[in-house]
Amino acid sequence: MRKLFTVTFIIITATATNAQMRTGIKAGYAMSTIWLKVDGIKIHQDVRSTYYIGLLSEITINKTSAFQFGLTYSPLGSKQTIKSFRKKTTTIISLGTISIPLFLKYHTTEKFALSGGMNVGFNFLTKLKEDYHDEWYYVKGKILNLAPFVGLEYNFSHHLFMEARLNLGISNISKEEKTTARNNFILLGVGYKF
Repeated sequence: MRKLFTVTFIIITATATNAQMRTGIKAGYAMSTIWLKVDGIKIHQDVRSTYYIGLLSEITINKTSAFQFGLTYSPLGSKQTIKSFRKKTTTIISLGTISIPLFLKYHTTEKFALSGGMNVGFNFLTKLKEDYHDEWYYVKGKILNLAPFVGLEYNFSHHLFMEARLNLGISNISKEEKTTARNNFILLGVGYKF
């Protein structure tokens, strides 16, 4: 992890000396689920609707390319609804996640940009809540949550933009034996660059 931050810092420093750097803010809707497999059996998880907020820095490389990194927070996770003969039970899993998205953008036109990179997430608070209880239960999970992604950005102006990103989790975030859990999520939001 230290090597990743060192390499990122060197790239940013080297690039920033010859390029324009902008900062900004962004927020929006997050649609998250957990791909869960226990003892080789896939357990269906529903989508959890939530939000994300963040800060960004963008370094212009040339007329069509830029490198962007930032810091975002989102309570990602999933939801599971089990229907039985007499009742329906819903369980919510929440991953308090702080992410560092690192990616390259390529402007196909002045308004549109394609992006791709890695979302380096840290699940610092994993909790579970069932609808018949009023309180959250804290569960142990792995902290690192890596998710490569592809995205699209539309610029309304030099400052205001809209983004969409599809993140596919590759890290197993479960500490349980014979259990695999990967967090996949879609982000749809707006932002403002200063």
